[in-house]
This record gives sequence, structure tokens and C-alpha cells, in this order.
Amino acid sequence: MTAPHGVLIVVINLVFGLNLVLSKLSLGYIDPLTFTAIRFAMVAVLMAGFLRIERSQFPRVLLIAFSLGAVHFGLSYVGLAKAGDVAPVGVALQLVVPMATLFSMVFLGERVGWRRALGILLAFVGVIIISFDPRVFSYAEAFLWIFGGAVAAAIGTVLMKTLRNVGVFQLQGWIALITTPCLAVSAWFLEKPGFEAVASMPLWIWAVLAFSGIGTSIIGHGGFYYLLQRYEVSQVAPLTLAAPVVTAVFGVLLLGDVITIQVALGGVATLAGVLILVSRSRAPIQPETELAAVARHEKAQLSSGAPRD
Repeated sequence: MTAPHGVLIVVINLVFGLNLVLSKLSLGYIDPLTFTAIRFAMVAVLMAGFLRIERSQFPRVLLIAFSLGAVHFGLSYVGLAKAGDVAPVGVALQLVVPMATLFSMVFLGERVGWRRALGILLAFVGVIIISFDPRVFSYAEAFLWIFGGAVAAAIGTVLMKTLRNVGVFQLQGWIALITTPCLAVSAWFLEKPGFEAVASMPLWIWAVLAFSGIGTSIIGHGGFYYLLQRYEVSQVAPLTLAAPVVTAVFGVLLLGDVITIQVALGGVATLAGVLILVSRSRAPIQPETELAAVARHEKAQLSSGAPRD
């Protein structure tokens, strides 16, 4: 990996890790569904030029966007708002990888050897260890919301594996476009007082929203997809496992979180399990993996002068 790409990896980890902490800080002033709806509205505006797709692809794109966007982020951010500390949340979100692998076995007939089975087991055991930490156990409900969000993301991952000829930014645009009204309507009914108070929010919350939408969704994920076009998944994906560590560090510095031995041990076990999963197979097991294949298709189209789908 070249030095500029190494710097990009550092930036991606910082963006992903810091985003959870800043979002958690903002959720003390704005409700989670409202926050997420505004974030995706920003992304939808910026991605408006990438919404052309084949009509036959739309039903599948709709399902992917709903599961990976509205349901995953809606549930995850409700869980983040209810959580006491942010570090366990960063680790729990890594459950998307082993759950996507399990769903691929059930619905796509993929086979998993003993090493990947060990990775799945380690990931889940790690989260269980964290869940029974006395501090974390006090907000167990938050983990249920986050678990539900991880299930939705894993379902979207499996659906994405069957998607063809839809570009990275096309899919990102559709996810934002579909997520925005779903979460805005939900926020109107479930968080109406907070939703109506958006106009009077402090400027720093708008700055966090911009960071979350532009920094995380476009720069963070976009940079990750860029690297996946140039390197194998097994080489890039493990490098992003530093993001939960960044989350933990900033959680301590900015939120006053306490990292207990039990949380640390559980985090190590979960991240070790995810590392085994992403390094034992060249097959896609994360949402970004399928997107990388599509991105390479886009790159070939552009280089040949062919129009986008």
C-alpha cells in the first residue's frame, strides 16, 4: 500500500471513530431519528446527480436502501442515544460482519470453514462479555436496538451480493433518498417536539451533522470504496478495525467514558473474530465488498467512455 493510501486509511479510521462520539454528544440535544433524517437529507442532496439506475434494479435497490439505511441507522442511532458509553456501541456495530456471514450461509448457500466459524463465535462471545459488564448491563436495552440495526445491515448485505451494475454513488444516493423520508416521518410522529425544534438548534450540532453526512458517508465510505478498487478486501477491511479503538479513545477524552477490563476483553475478542472473518476469505462479507465490485464496473465504464446505467 502506498504512503498516500496509508494516510487515507488513517483518515477513514479517524472519521468513522470520531463520528460515533460526536453523534453521541449531539444526541443529548437532538433526537436520534431527527438527527439521522437530517444527515441523510444532506447526503441525498449531494448525491442527487447519481440516481440513474435500470428500472429492473429498482425493487432490489429499494429493499437494500430500506434495510441498510432507514432500519439500520434508525435502530442503531436510537441505541446510541440510549447507551451510556460509546465504546461498547462501536464494538457491537462490528456484529454486522459475522451476522452477514451467517445469513450468507443460510440464504446463499455459502460454506464456512472452521476458522471462519471460530471468527463468528469469537465476535459474538466478545459482545456477550461486554453485555454483562455491570456498566453496560445497565443500558442493555440500547444493545437490543443496536443488535436489531446490525441484523438489518446484515440482511442488506446479503441482498447487495445479488445486485449488479449499480454504482457506488448511485446506491449511496438511493439509500439517502429513501432513508430521509422514512426517518423524517418517523421523527415527526415519535419525536415531534424535537423535530419541530430543529430550526433553533445550535450551530455546532449542524456542524456535527455536516461531518456525519459529508465526512462519514461521502469521504469515509467513499475513501473506503476507493481503496477497495485498488486492493483486496482482505487487505483493506482489517485496517478499518482501528475505528472502534478511535471511538473508545475519543469517548474517554470527550465524553468521560470509562473503559473497564471486561469491555476491553470483550472488544478484543469481537475485533479478533471480525479480523479472522475478513482475512480468511476473498469473498464479500461486508456491505462495502459488493460495492467495490460495482465500483470497478463503474471505473471500466468511465475508462471506455460507456454511459452509466
